[in-house]
Amino acid sequence: MERLDYAQFVAARHEFDAMAALSGDAMSSCTLSPWQLSAHGSMGVEPDAPDTRRHLIYRSDRAWLALVEFSAPHVYVPFESAWMFACPLVGEPTAALQLLATVVRDHAHELRAILLGGLPKGGQLHRMLAGAASRGGYAEQEGTESCIIDLGRGGIGGWLARRSRNFRRSASRATLSDGVEVIDGLALPPEEAFERILRVQERSYKALDGEDIFTMPMYLEFYRRLLHDVHASGELRLTFAMRKGEDLAYHFGFTRGAHYRGYQMSYVEDARSLGLGTALQMLHLERAEKEGVTRYDLGMLAPYKERWCDRIDHTVMAILQ
Repeated sequence: MERLDYAQFVAARHEFDAMAALSGDAMSSCTLSPWQLSAHGSMGVEPDAPDTRRHLIYRSDRAWLALVEFSAPHVYVPFESAWMFACPLVGEPTAALQLLATVVRDHAHELRAILLGGLPKGGQLHRMLAGAASRGGYAEQEGTESCIIDLGRGGIGGWLARRSRNFRRSASRATLSDGVEVIDGLALPPEEAFERILRVQERSYKALDGEDIFTMPMYLEFYRRLLHDVHASGELRLTFAMRKGEDLAYHFGFTRGAHYRGYQMSYVEDARSLGLGTALQMLHLERAEKEGVTRYDLGMLAPYKERWCDRIDHTVMAILQ
């Protein structure tokens, strides 16, 4: 077992990601380093202020643990603790549990609590952790849900066959209108792409209703960092729908291997009747299928997503005291 500081974690991020692939149970792609590092740099720290937070970052041959101290002293949480999508404990489940137990034992004198988010509910690691901690000092809460389209079951054709007749009819009509062109965000400088997202957001129903997540500095910085990160790796999946030189809608996501994760999407309210949100979602589904994606993650549960998804994946937040 080896302890790392945060800079060493960043340098070894691809090793952490490779270990996440051993976690099984369809661990969310938010556990991967793009999401984790973007959250670490934007959440729990004041802008332009020195980052004095302490970390518990350890690795073994078959597992990693990556935690940061919360605002309460000696309470350690995942790098992303806003939604708890990201799991800080990755690797082969037995090795991961052994690593966690060793870290808890070695730091028992200074720990008040550890929070582990993003654990797939009912998965092997969750079952093993709950069983090992049954003697006390363990609690858990329902975590954040994710809406999943299973492209591994017959691709888009199979997915559509599982939808209602009305949904299939609506999806078949979701085409880009004459005069609307699609711009690929990977072809743009990342900051320009992000600024174009913000300009669409400013004219969306979310902004008009006071629900635009980008108006909150912490989340604005998070998504800016995230876009720059996945743009640099080539894993950014971003499209703009434009007409007459004006962006009317965008869809922002990420693909790695067989996993796609949608991050944000929106359209200007004046263009609602064009159905651009559905059209771009279908475009991203088609491109994801061609890339070999089988798990298409629509993100956090919302009423409109229930018509789209095949299942809802549940997670658990485990609390060790």
